Amino acid sequence: MKVLHVYRTHYPETQGGIEEHLRQLCRGLRACAVESRILTVSPHGPFVSEVEGTRVIAARRLIEWSSTGLSLDFSGKLSEQSQWADLVHYQFPWPMADVAQLLSRQRQPYIVSYQSDIVRQRVIEPFYRPLGHRFLAGARAIVASTPIYATSSPWLARHRDRLQIIPLGLDEVSVDPERVQYWRHEVGEDFFLFVGVLRYYKGLHLLIDAARQQQRRVLIVGQGPLDKELRAQAEGVPHIQFLGRVDDADKFALLALARAFVFPSHLRSEAYGLSLVEAAMMGKAMITSDMESGPGWINVDGETGLCVKSGDSAALLTAMQRLDRDHAAAQRMGQTARQRYRAVLRSDLMCRAYARLYAEVLA
Repeated sequence: MKVLHVYRTHYPETQGGIEEHLRQLCRGLRACAVESRILTVSPHGPFVSEVEGTRVIAARRLIEWSSTGLSLDFSGKLSEQSQWADLVHYQFPWPMADVAQLLSRQRQPYIVSYQSDIVRQRVIEPFYRPLGHRFLAGARAIVASTPIYATSSPWLARHRDRLQIIPLGLDEVSVDPERVQYWRHEVGEDFFLFVGVLRYYKGLHLLIDAARQQQRRVLIVGQGPLDKELRAQAEGVPHIQFLGRVDDADKFALLALARAFVFPSHLRSEAYGLSLVEAAMMGKAMITSDMESGPGWINVDGETGLCVKSGDSAALLTAMQRLDRDHAAAQRMGQTARQRYRAVLRSDLMCRAYARLYAEVLA
Protein backbone atom coordinates (compact mmCIF):
# COMPACT_ATOMS: atom_id res chain seq x y z
CA MET A 1 0.00 0.00 0.00
CA LYS A 2 1.04 3.58 -0.68
CA VAL A 3 -0.13 6.18 1.83
CA LEU A 4 0.25 9.96 1.59
CA HIS A 5 0.32 11.61 5.02
CA VAL A 6 -0.77 15.25 5.15
CA TYR A 7 0.08 17.65 7.98
CA ARG A 8 1.05 21.29 8.43
CA THR A 9 4.65 20.59 9.45
CA HIS A 10 7.10 17.71 9.76
CA TYR A 11 10.02 16.33 11.75
CA PRO A 12 12.74 17.58 12.14
CA GLU A 13 11.70 21.09 11.06
CA THR A 14 9.49 21.17 14.13
CA GLN A 15 9.41 18.57 16.90
CA GLY A 16 5.98 18.54 18.52
CA GLY A 17 3.84 15.55 19.38
CA ILE A 18 2.14 15.09 16.00
CA GLU A 19 5.43 15.44 14.16
CA GLU A 20 6.87 12.66 16.34
CA HIS A 21 3.72 10.59 15.82
CA LEU A 22 4.09 10.85 12.03
CA ARG A 23 7.76 10.01 12.31
CA GLN A 24 6.97 6.86 14.29
CA LEU A 25 4.07 5.94 12.01
CA CYS A 26 6.01 6.22 8.75
CA ARG A 27 8.92 4.29 10.22
CA GLY A 28 6.79 1.51 11.70
CA LEU A 29 4.48 1.08 8.70
CA ARG A 30 7.37 -0.25 6.62
CA ALA A 31 7.16 -3.51 8.56
CA CYS A 32 3.48 -3.67 7.54
CA ALA A 33 4.25 -3.37 3.80
CA VAL A 34 3.10 0.25 3.68
CA GLU A 35 5.12 2.88 1.83
CA SER A 36 4.66 6.42 3.14
CA ARG A 37 5.16 9.97 1.93
CA ILE A 38 4.55 13.20 3.83
CA LEU A 39 3.03 16.28 2.21
CA THR A 40 3.44 19.48 4.19
CA VAL A 41 4.23 23.20 3.96
CA SER A 42 7.42 24.95 4.97
CA PRO A 43 8.80 28.49 4.93
CA HIS A 44 11.80 26.92 3.17
CA GLY A 45 9.70 25.27 0.46
CA PRO A 46 9.15 24.14 -2.09
CA PHE A 47 11.45 21.15 -1.72
CA VAL A 48 11.59 17.37 -1.72
CA SER A 49 13.76 15.59 0.84
CA GLU A 50 14.28 12.23 2.51
CA VAL A 51 13.87 12.03 6.29
CA GLU A 52 14.76 8.67 7.84
CA GLY A 53 13.76 6.88 4.66
CA THR A 54 10.47 8.76 4.11
CA ARG A 55 10.02 11.19 1.24
CA VAL A 56 8.87 14.64 2.37
CA ILE A 57 7.27 16.99 -0.17
CA ALA A 58 6.89 20.57 1.04
CA ALA A 59 4.94 23.36 -0.60
CA ARG A 60 5.96 26.91 0.19
CA ARG A 61 4.32 28.34 3.32
CA LEU A 62 3.62 32.04 2.81
CA ILE A 63 2.38 32.97 6.27
CA GLU A 64 1.33 31.37 9.54
CA TRP A 65 -2.04 32.63 10.76
CA SER A 66 -3.88 31.31 13.79
CA SER A 67 -1.69 28.15 13.84
CA THR A 68 -2.52 27.52 10.18
CA GLY A 69 0.21 27.56 7.56
CA LEU A 70 -1.13 29.06 4.32
CA SER A 71 0.21 28.11 0.89
CA LEU A 72 -0.88 29.03 -2.63
CA ASP A 73 0.47 25.90 -4.29
CA PHE A 74 -0.51 23.30 -1.68
CA SER A 75 -3.69 22.10 -3.43
CA GLY A 76 -1.69 21.53 -6.61
CA LYS A 77 0.88 19.51 -4.68
CA LEU A 78 -1.95 17.50 -3.13
CA SER A 79 -3.42 16.75 -6.56
CA GLU A 80 -0.02 15.68 -7.83
CA GLN A 81 1.04 13.52 -4.88
CA SER A 82 -2.33 11.88 -4.37
CA GLN A 83 -1.95 10.31 -7.82
CA TRP A 84 0.91 8.29 -6.37
CA ALA A 85 -1.06 7.13 -3.32
CA ASP A 86 -3.66 4.44 -2.75
CA LEU A 87 -4.97 6.34 0.26
CA VAL A 88 -4.51 9.77 1.86
CA HIS A 89 -4.15 10.14 5.64
CA TYR A 90 -4.86 13.60 7.09
CA GLN A 91 -4.06 14.91 10.57
CA PHE A 92 -6.89 17.12 11.87
CA PRO A 93 -7.25 20.03 12.49
CA TRP A 94 -5.51 21.91 9.74
CA PRO A 95 -7.96 24.07 7.72
CA MET A 96 -5.46 24.46 4.86
CA ALA A 97 -5.79 20.73 4.19
CA ASP A 98 -9.59 20.90 4.24
CA VAL A 99 -9.57 23.65 1.62
CA ALA A 100 -6.93 21.90 -0.48
CA GLN A 101 -8.87 18.63 -0.44
CA LEU A 102 -11.94 20.48 -1.69
CA LEU A 103 -10.06 22.34 -4.43
CA SER A 104 -7.69 19.60 -5.56
CA ARG A 105 -8.25 16.65 -7.85
CA GLN A 106 -7.66 14.21 -5.01
CA ARG A 107 -10.09 11.32 -5.57
CA GLN A 108 -8.42 8.62 -3.52
CA PRO A 109 -10.20 7.55 -0.34
CA TYR A 110 -8.97 9.28 2.78
CA ILE A 111 -8.99 8.82 6.52
CA VAL A 112 -8.54 11.42 9.25
CA SER A 113 -6.65 11.20 12.52
CA TYR A 114 -8.57 13.53 14.79
CA GLN A 115 -5.89 14.97 17.06
CA SER A 116 -7.71 17.84 18.78
CA ASP A 117 -10.79 20.00 18.91
CA ILE A 118 -10.35 23.62 17.90
CA VAL A 119 -9.93 25.18 21.33
CA ARG A 120 -8.08 28.49 21.24
CA GLN A 121 -9.36 29.92 17.96
CA ARG A 122 -12.89 30.52 19.28
CA VAL A 123 -13.53 33.52 17.02
CA ILE A 124 -12.92 31.70 13.75
CA GLU A 125 -14.27 28.30 14.83
CA PRO A 126 -17.93 29.05 13.95
CA PHE A 127 -16.92 30.15 10.46
CA TYR A 128 -14.70 27.12 9.95
CA ARG A 129 -17.18 24.59 11.36
CA PRO A 130 -19.16 23.88 8.12
CA LEU A 131 -15.96 23.25 6.15
CA GLY A 132 -14.50 21.11 8.92
CA HIS A 133 -17.59 18.92 9.18
CA ARG A 134 -17.78 18.59 5.40
CA PHE A 135 -14.17 17.40 5.41
CA LEU A 136 -14.80 14.89 8.21
CA ALA A 137 -17.98 13.65 6.52
CA GLY A 138 -15.95 12.68 3.44
CA ALA A 139 -13.51 10.51 5.38
CA ARG A 140 -13.87 6.73 5.17
CA ALA A 141 -12.75 6.50 8.79
CA ILE A 142 -11.95 8.90 11.63
CA VAL A 143 -9.43 7.90 14.28
CA ALA A 144 -9.32 9.33 17.79
CA SER A 145 -6.35 8.63 20.04
CA THR A 146 -8.30 7.87 23.23
CA PRO A 147 -11.85 6.83 24.12
CA ILE A 148 -12.16 9.74 26.56
CA TYR A 149 -11.48 12.31 23.84
CA ALA A 150 -13.78 10.56 21.37
CA THR A 151 -16.75 10.65 23.73
CA SER A 152 -16.16 14.19 25.03
CA SER A 153 -15.56 15.95 21.70
CA PRO A 154 -18.56 17.92 20.39
CA TRP A 155 -17.06 17.80 16.91
CA LEU A 156 -16.91 14.00 16.83
CA ALA A 157 -20.51 13.55 17.99
CA ARG A 158 -21.71 13.92 14.38
CA HIS A 159 -19.31 11.29 13.00
CA ARG A 160 -19.44 8.39 15.47
CA ASP A 161 -20.50 5.91 12.77
CA ARG A 162 -16.95 5.93 11.33
CA LEU A 163 -15.00 6.48 14.53
CA GLN A 164 -12.18 4.20 15.68
CA ILE A 165 -9.70 4.40 18.55
CA ILE A 166 -5.96 3.94 17.96
CA PRO A 167 -3.68 5.27 20.73
CA LEU A 168 -0.49 7.05 19.72
CA GLY A 169 2.48 4.81 20.48
CA LEU A 170 6.25 5.07 20.65
CA ASP A 171 9.16 2.76 19.92
CA GLU A 172 10.97 1.56 22.99
CA VAL A 173 14.40 3.11 23.47
CA SER A 174 17.50 2.12 25.37
CA VAL A 175 19.17 4.51 27.81
CA ASP A 176 22.79 5.57 27.33
CA PRO A 177 24.55 4.86 30.67
CA GLU A 178 27.16 7.53 29.93
CA ARG A 179 24.44 10.18 29.60
CA VAL A 180 22.83 8.93 32.81
CA GLN A 181 26.13 9.30 34.62
CA TYR A 182 26.65 12.78 33.17
CA TRP A 183 23.23 14.03 34.29
CA ARG A 184 23.52 12.37 37.69
CA HIS A 185 26.63 14.47 38.20
CA GLU A 186 24.96 17.63 36.86
CA VAL A 187 21.52 17.52 38.50
CA GLY A 188 21.46 14.55 40.86
CA GLU A 189 18.50 12.18 40.83
CA ASP A 190 15.04 11.62 42.33
CA PHE A 191 13.75 14.95 41.02
CA PHE A 192 10.39 15.85 39.48
CA LEU A 193 10.63 16.21 35.68
CA PHE A 194 8.61 17.94 32.97
CA VAL A 195 9.39 17.56 29.26
CA GLY A 196 7.54 19.42 26.53
CA VAL A 197 7.14 22.61 24.52
CA LEU A 198 6.57 25.61 26.80
CA ARG A 199 3.10 26.54 25.55
CA TYR A 200 0.10 28.24 27.14
CA TYR A 201 -1.87 25.05 27.74
CA LYS A 202 0.94 23.10 29.46
CA GLY A 203 0.09 24.54 32.88
CA LEU A 204 3.70 25.24 33.79
CA HIS A 205 2.72 28.31 35.79
CA LEU A 206 0.83 25.89 38.05
CA LEU A 207 3.88 23.65 38.36
CA ILE A 208 6.08 26.61 39.33
CA ASP A 209 3.53 27.76 41.94
CA ALA A 210 3.45 24.25 43.43
CA ALA A 211 7.22 23.78 43.25
CA ARG A 212 7.82 26.93 45.31
CA GLN A 213 6.16 25.26 48.28
CA GLN A 214 8.17 22.03 48.35
CA GLN A 215 11.87 21.30 48.40
CA ARG A 216 12.49 18.51 45.89
CA ARG A 217 14.21 19.67 42.71
CA VAL A 218 12.01 20.28 39.65
CA LEU A 219 13.55 20.15 36.18
CA ILE A 220 11.80 21.70 33.18
CA VAL A 221 13.03 20.46 29.81
CA GLY A 222 12.00 22.17 26.59
CA GLN A 223 11.66 25.51 24.83
CA GLY A 224 8.70 27.48 23.61
CA PRO A 225 6.81 30.79 23.48
CA LEU A 226 6.54 31.11 27.27
CA ASP A 227 10.20 30.48 28.02
CA LYS A 228 11.08 33.99 29.29
CA GLU A 229 7.80 34.42 31.15
CA LEU A 230 8.16 31.13 33.03
CA ARG A 231 11.81 31.72 33.87
CA ALA A 232 10.84 35.09 35.33
CA GLN A 233 8.11 33.44 37.41
CA ALA A 234 10.60 30.91 38.80
CA GLU A 235 13.32 33.47 39.54
CA GLY A 236 14.64 33.16 43.08
CA VAL A 237 13.58 29.52 43.51
CA PRO A 238 16.87 27.57 43.35
CA HIS A 239 15.34 24.10 43.16
CA ILE A 240 13.48 24.92 39.90
CA GLN A 241 15.85 24.49 36.97
CA PHE A 242 15.25 25.10 33.25
CA LEU A 243 17.41 22.91 31.02
CA GLY A 244 16.14 24.12 27.64
CA ARG A 245 15.90 21.70 24.76
CA VAL A 246 17.90 18.48 25.01
CA ASP A 247 18.37 15.62 22.54
CA ASP A 248 16.65 12.26 22.92
CA ALA A 249 19.59 10.54 24.62
CA ASP A 250 19.70 13.21 27.32
CA LYS A 251 15.92 13.26 27.69
CA PHE A 252 15.73 9.54 28.40
CA ALA A 253 18.71 9.73 30.73
CA LEU A 254 16.86 12.39 32.74
CA LEU A 255 13.73 10.24 32.77
CA ALA A 256 15.76 7.34 34.10
CA LEU A 257 16.94 9.50 37.02
CA ALA A 258 13.59 11.14 37.87
CA ARG A 259 11.40 10.35 40.88
CA ALA A 260 8.23 11.10 38.88
CA PHE A 261 7.03 12.87 35.74
CA VAL A 262 4.81 15.95 36.17
CA PHE A 263 2.59 16.96 33.25
CA PRO A 264 0.34 19.80 34.48
CA SER A 265 -1.48 20.61 31.21
CA HIS A 266 -4.81 22.18 32.18
CA LEU A 267 -6.57 23.00 28.90
CA ARG A 268 -8.20 20.74 26.33
CA SER A 269 -5.66 21.86 23.74
CA GLU A 270 -3.55 19.12 25.33
CA ALA A 271 -5.28 16.27 23.55
CA TYR A 272 -2.79 13.46 24.25
CA GLY A 273 0.76 13.94 25.57
CA LEU A 274 3.47 11.77 23.99
CA SER A 275 5.80 12.82 26.81
CA LEU A 276 3.58 10.74 29.09
CA VAL A 277 4.09 7.71 26.86
CA GLU A 278 7.84 8.25 27.20
CA ALA A 279 7.50 8.44 30.99
CA ALA A 280 5.42 5.26 31.05
CA MET A 281 7.98 3.52 28.85
CA MET A 282 10.67 4.45 31.37
CA GLY A 283 8.59 3.17 34.28
CA LYS A 284 7.90 6.51 35.95
CA ALA A 285 4.93 7.51 38.06
CA MET A 286 3.03 10.41 36.50
CA ILE A 287 1.07 13.40 37.76
CA THR A 288 -1.54 14.78 35.37
CA SER A 289 -4.78 16.80 35.38
CA ASP A 290 -8.21 15.19 35.36
CA MET A 291 -9.55 16.95 32.25
CA GLU A 292 -11.47 14.90 29.67
CA SER A 293 -8.47 14.50 27.42
CA GLY A 294 -5.60 12.16 26.62
CA PRO A 295 -3.47 12.65 29.75
CA GLY A 296 -6.35 11.43 31.92
CA TRP A 297 -6.48 8.23 29.87
CA ILE A 298 -2.75 7.53 29.59
CA ASN A 299 -2.27 8.06 33.33
CA VAL A 300 -4.71 5.95 35.35
CA ASP A 301 -5.32 7.63 38.70
CA GLY A 302 -3.98 5.60 41.61
CA GLU A 303 -2.44 2.98 39.33
CA THR A 304 0.15 4.58 37.03
CA GLY A 305 0.25 7.87 38.93
CA LEU A 306 -2.00 10.59 40.28
CA CYS A 307 -4.63 12.71 38.52
CA VAL A 308 -5.40 16.07 40.16
CA LYS A 309 -8.01 18.75 39.64
CA SER A 310 -7.24 20.66 36.47
CA GLY A 311 -5.85 24.16 36.97
CA ASP A 312 -5.35 23.67 40.73
CA SER A 313 -1.77 24.29 41.87
CA ALA A 314 -2.63 23.27 45.45
CA ALA A 315 -3.83 19.86 44.26
CA LEU A 316 -0.69 19.55 42.16
CA LEU A 317 1.43 20.33 45.23
CA THR A 318 -0.40 17.68 47.28
CA ALA A 319 0.31 15.04 44.62
CA MET A 320 3.98 16.02 44.44
CA GLN A 321 4.27 15.87 48.23
CA ARG A 322 2.69 12.42 48.28
CA LEU A 323 5.18 10.98 45.79
CA ASP A 324 7.97 12.87 47.55
CA ARG A 325 7.17 11.17 50.87
CA ASP A 326 6.30 7.71 49.53
CA HIS A 327 9.10 6.41 47.34
CA ALA A 328 7.62 2.88 47.35
CA ALA A 329 4.32 4.17 45.95
CA ALA A 330 6.16 6.09 43.21
CA GLN A 331 8.07 2.93 42.26
CA ARG A 332 4.93 0.78 42.29
CA MET A 333 3.02 3.24 40.09
CA GLY A 334 6.00 3.46 37.74
CA GLN A 335 6.06 -0.31 37.33
CA THR A 336 2.35 -0.29 36.47
CA ALA A 337 2.94 2.54 34.00
CA ARG A 338 5.60 0.43 32.33
CA GLN A 339 3.15 -2.48 32.04
CA ARG A 340 0.54 -0.16 30.51
CA TYR A 341 3.09 1.02 27.95
CA ARG A 342 3.89 -2.57 26.98
CA ALA A 343 0.19 -3.45 26.69
CA VAL A 344 -1.29 -0.50 24.77
CA LEU A 345 1.22 2.28 24.03
CA ARG A 346 3.85 0.67 21.81
CA SER A 347 4.49 1.98 18.31
CA ASP A 348 4.22 -1.45 16.69
CA LEU A 349 0.68 -1.86 18.07
CA MET A 350 -0.26 1.53 16.63
CA CYS A 351 1.26 0.82 13.22
CA ARG A 352 -0.39 -2.59 12.88
CA ALA A 353 -3.76 -1.06 13.79
CA TYR A 354 -3.38 1.64 11.14
CA ALA A 355 -2.23 -0.91 8.54
CA ARG A 356 -5.38 -2.97 9.22
CA LEU A 357 -7.53 0.15 8.91
CA TYR A 358 -5.89 1.11 5.59
CA ALA A 359 -6.57 -2.39 4.24
CA GLU A 360 -10.21 -2.27 5.36
CA VAL A 361 -10.75 1.09 3.70
CA LEU A 362 -9.14 -0.01 0.43
CA ALA A 363 -11.11 -3.26 0.44
